[in-house]
Amino acid sequence: MSAKALPVVPRGTSVFPTDRHARRYWCLIAILLGIPAVLGGLCARQWTPTHDEYWHLPLGLSALLTGDCRADPINPPVVRMWAALPLWMQSVSLGELARPAQDAYAVGDAFQLAHVGNHRELFFRGRLMLLPFGLLGGVIVVLWARRWWGDAAGLLAAALWCGCPILLAHSAIVTHDMPGATATLLVLYVTMHYRERPSMIGPWVVGGMIGFACLMKFSALSLLLLAPVFWWVLPTSRPVGWKQQVGGLMPGAITWLIVLHLGYALDSLFGRPLPATSWMLAWLPRGFTHGLDALGATLKVPHPVYLNGEWSLEGFRTYYLYGLLYQLPLGLWACGLIASGLWWQRIRDRTELRRGIAIGVVIAAILLPASLSTNQLGLRYVMSIIPLGILFAASAARDWQQVGVARKYAVWMAMALTLAALRYHPHHLSYFNELAGGPEHGREHLVDSNLDWGQDLHALRDYLAAHSSSEPLSLAYFGTASPKLLGIEYDFPASPQPQPGRYALSANFIAGRPHMLRDLDGRERMVALDEFAPFRYFTPKAMMGYSIAYFEISPEDVARYHRARQQAMEQFGEP
Repeated sequence: MSAKALPVVPRGTSVFPTDRHARRYWCLIAILLGIPAVLGGLCARQWTPTHDEYWHLPLGLSALLTGDCRADPINPPVVRMWAALPLWMQSVSLGELARPAQDAYAVGDAFQLAHVGNHRELFFRGRLMLLPFGLLGGVIVVLWARRWWGDAAGLLAAALWCGCPILLAHSAIVTHDMPGATATLLVLYVTMHYRERPSMIGPWVVGGMIGFACLMKFSALSLLLLAPVFWWVLPTSRPVGWKQQVGGLMPGAITWLIVLHLGYALDSLFGRPLPATSWMLAWLPRGFTHGLDALGATLKVPHPVYLNGEWSLEGFRTYYLYGLLYQLPLGLWACGLIASGLWWQRIRDRTELRRGIAIGVVIAAILLPASLSTNQLGLRYVMSIIPLGILFAASAARDWQQVGVARKYAVWMAMALTLAALRYHPHHLSYFNELAGGPEHGREHLVDSNLDWGQDLHALRDYLAAHSSSEPLSLAYFGTASPKLLGIEYDFPASPQPQPGRYALSANFIAGRPHMLRDLDGRERMVALDEFAPFRYFTPKAMMGYSIAYFEISPEDVARYHRARQQAMEQFGEP
């Protein structure tokens, strides 16, 4: 009788005693990952198209209809086209362009004018196409955590992913940030898989995944360097000679280039001719190099950056550190601290040492350049590190059967605290944790896409309809959708000095953000830096989510403001 080989169980996993236990485990994982998908779908239906979405979806539809992907080239066209696919299949009209299609605002304006009655519904269809990216990212983190640290770590990873508002929010809008983060995670997961189980096909697959990531977001170009470094740092039980490792770079580069050209095939075949590029970049898709040039020019334009009540054109070196500190649930931070302690205890374990260093190297390589940049307009620019942070934090549940009561209690409490962040539904885009004072105090710390991206304009419309008044409304709205087409009658605020009346102001403007006010009737008005600072004195009568404040200011309120201002000038010598 021949002996049967025992099944090999990967290190870090456990064998379920029965199929029923396995089914229960995976059902719980499915529920945890399904919660943000469901909540994201509800947000996708409710939110007004956000600031950049206003042109992202119509530009995707325009690319499918015309083959021209050159408008707003600082983002690759694939995500937009994917989101617009349901609209294209249903023969939705783009509208009549009043200006050239190369103007992103023009495409967004034409689309809203053509679909006044169902504008938000069309965006809901497009947003549904982005939800799978959030779900896929959660699945990858769960599989990865379970593979390295066991079943309990996989379950904790699912809970931490479920309770992360920033990931939920950006899974529900048509932007490139969540697809870029998920694609980056996928590249690293595939790299890890083929590092632990080397094969001839590995470099081809990794290269193709990097090409896919570059089609999601230009910042994924860093993976051309990060993936090999990640590969080299990770531990392996089957060493690969340096000649084989170097030799794997060529097939990886080939598949990366093939995927990149496939992603730009429509633009290459049907797009407008572009100027010749340098011979060094001639082997790349012309639309891709054009986009990189446009992105480089955009990054040179200074933007005002806000952090903890201060404005700067140079940015803040601690911007993203504060952003992560304020906008990730405290339960996630707690798990991260526990995981760090456990990693330090096992630092002599070569496998755990290299795993921790590999994750840390990627996080640092993404975070440091962004912290030195002046283009700091939201935590979404470093969103790729959040899934890696969740992966590492999930190791707090490693060796679950052998840990003491104290650590189990701490992990359970941290998990519950993370899931509690969902209580702010549907205002996940404006989430701030308890350390920042909650979403109510968000604008004291961060603005722009961290808090106010124009998502609550429909909520303002509904509030005004329920509280009708004959008094004129002064509105300063940060978003790009037209309040007029939603039925909101308003004028731009005439003066930064408060006057009696009704006002609706976006949180960004109250915090001091300069920006252009515009509407489709041709009106425009530039808001200066800190122009609406006086409104920080007044208490809003109502808040639309946490992004639009509604005021009803009486003559007595204005008189109290001027008395307080005069007293401040007398006491401190300044307003």
